Amino acid sequence: MKVSLVWLGLCLMLGMACSYSGKPQPTAAAPLQQTPQVPAAQNRKHCGDGVCDGPENAKSCPQDCSPSASGTQNAQPNPSLPPAAQPQQGGEVILFQIVEHEVHRFNNCNQFNMRQYLDGGYVQRDGGSSRILKLQGHPTSMLTAEKMDRYYYISSEQNPVGESAGFPTFNWDVAGQALWTADFAANTPQALTTPGAESFPGDVASAPRNRFVLYPLTLPTSSAPGQQPGMLFSSKFDPFASDSSLVIFNPASGTHTAILANAYNRALFSSFGDFSADGSAFYTISLSGGGFQLVKISLENGTVSAFDSVFPAFNWKALNWNEFFSTNTGLATAHFRISPDEKRLVAYRAVFSASSTPATPCALSGSYHLWVFHLDDGRLEEYRNQPGVVADADWKSDSSAFALAIVDNTGCYPEYLNSHIALFDPQGTMLTELVSEPRSKITHILWSPQSDALGYDVYSTDYVGRIKLVNASNKSVSEVINTDSLRYAPNLQNPVTLSLAGWMKAGGMP
Repeated sequence: MKVSLVWLGLCLMLGMACSYSGKPQPTAAAPLQQTPQVPAAQNRKHCGDGVCDGPENAKSCPQDCSPSASGTQNAQPNPSLPPAAQPQQGGEVILFQIVEHEVHRFNNCNQFNMRQYLDGGYVQRDGGSSRILKLQGHPTSMLTAEKMDRYYYISSEQNPVGESAGFPTFNWDVAGQALWTADFAANTPQALTTPGAESFPGDVASAPRNRFVLYPLTLPTSSAPGQQPGMLFSSKFDPFASDSSLVIFNPASGTHTAILANAYNRALFSSFGDFSADGSAFYTISLSGGGFQLVKISLENGTVSAFDSVFPAFNWKALNWNEFFSTNTGLATAHFRISPDEKRLVAYRAVFSASSTPATPCALSGSYHLWVFHLDDGRLEEYRNQPGVVADADWKSDSSAFALAIVDNTGCYPEYLNSHIALFDPQGTMLTELVSEPRSKITHILWSPQSDALGYDVYSTDYVGRIKLVNASNKSVSEVINTDSLRYAPNLQNPVTLSLAGWMKAGGMP
């Protein structure tokens, strides 16, 4: 049994690689020492990036430059479109990340795991124009932007792609990680932090209108205090690790302000990281007294306020955190999303169980628990053991509904590939199924800020990644862009997909 649980945890970790007593007093932020900006750098060319350029040639890098590479390796993407094809002023634009995966065979079971982030890009919502954004070095996060002036991402000059115990792994703690930014027009990269020997930016998110940029400043796993036994590879997935602070970067002033020192981690940043509609506040979870607490953070001054004071109608002290984060639930941690009007909070967590033969130990079945917190009157509604596993969730901009992307099963590729998107009312009652994607996997969903369109990314057994839109009013589906149109040929060993990273408005937000 112990060996089976170890393999179960390993399978879950690999799956995650592809695809967060007493009323505390508000704490004032302490400014970090200003990090000097690094002069703009040029993109470093590297063998394996799918492009035969720089010093590479057929002898030094046959995988990119040999004649046989055509059709077997990823094709060189279209770097950009002419200026006349750029998005029109005021039109909606979708931000995306290009991601390379690896199909790995283990005990008669195929695993579809993330291998590395490639470049980013954007496309007009009607698919009429698109552009590839060349990223600096080796990205270790998806790019993020909420306004079409600048975008942000984490990257290292060192390659994070590796192998552990025969499994493809991504080193989330790779040395040399720094926060980078670039303007959309010239796409000239600029470092906002310098790589540190003892800490690094572990993830990144931008507020509405790019007013602020947030990132957890993290210690490497090997030196992180409070590590729980049994966590695999990296504390990135451990909500109990006290290895981080949360840093608020103000692009207008260029200042980096640290809060939640030793009371934060990357898993919590991922589990709950929502901005208020006006971009002035951030909702997340902090470590507190050996447990957890939901908090609202003022991005203007760094003040941290617990939900006890922000939403006093609910009895937060009675919340059983073992339901959401527990060493007994393995790597299945809860995720939270707050409604834009701040009246509802939904949380969901996957529940996995082994349902396979010994020959396919990574074939799992899954269900999910769903909680709906009524922040205005203190009620809590629970929906347990719902079929499928939630891949992502998002609220509609008017708070009238939320959507869940649900995968029917998990485990061996491609048996788990059946996905759908369900629409729920604010109380958690399912209204309708918006779209079904048989033999396909949906990983990210995001509502358009201005319409009834819900964007989502999806890949299928044809090894083509796609970004699509579904109209919530009439359920019509349209495809915006795919990896074929970006000249990434289908690759059976290292498939390339697209991840939905955000919505923007061409010309900036009002």
